[in-house]
Amino acid sequence: MISPSAPSQAKIEPEAVDERTTAKIIGVSPRTVFTLRTTGELPHVKVRGRVLYLMSDIREFLQRNRQA
Repeated sequence: MISPSAPSQAKIEPEAVDERTTAKIIGVSPRTVFTLRTTGELPHVKVRGRVLYLMSDIREFLQRNRQA
């Protein structure tokens, strides 16, 4: 008897992450992420008082700051 295959468990990437996770992704301290936010260099969204960073904005930030 052949058992049905288990559904693939693809890793789902979050659409938005908090300051600490953003810092880990970029490779800087959470304080630096805060500074980037307050200077307008890194866009953010607020949801019920919680500051979040869109993954698309993080990717764009890294691309803009890429050194050739």
